[in-house]
Amino acid sequence: MESHAALFLRVARAFALEADARVFVFHTRLAEVTSYLQRDTPAIQEKINAVTAGFGGGTRIAASLQEFARQHARAQLNRGSRVWIFSDGFDTDEPELLRASVQEVRARGARITWFHPTRQAPKALAVQRASGLIERFVPLASLADLAAARPVLH
Repeated sequence: MESHAALFLRVARAFALEADARVFVFHTRLAEVTSYLQRDTPAIQEKINAVTAGFGGGTRIAASLQEFARQHARAQLNRGSRVWIFSDGFDTDEPELLRASVQEVRARGARITWFHPTRQAPKALAVQRASGLIERFVPLASLADLAAARPVLH
């Protein structure tokens, strides 16, 4: 995931700037980086690097998504909400927990799109168990993939 973080953060920055999207990063914990992405200075880039350090140390997708739904976006998730997950799908949480976390977001009416850095949707057991609750999987490993994903981004 670490090798794809730069592209994912650039895409996230564009949406933070142009669409007032809130942006969170997660690996072993969840952190909002929206305010960092709305500014572009060397000091801010250092802060983003510090927050994202540890991508290679295991990812707790389910716990992070659960925290997002319960604490950070609780009042904002509704039928018009779209939640985009940018991840390779490798989760160190128990596989059943991801399905429950995705269900929690969906229960509030939000639609989920999963962007992944591979040609095929993630094969991790946790993602497979949650896949029926995810609206779509979209490859995003290059600028060409980003251009191809344009219809999804609207």
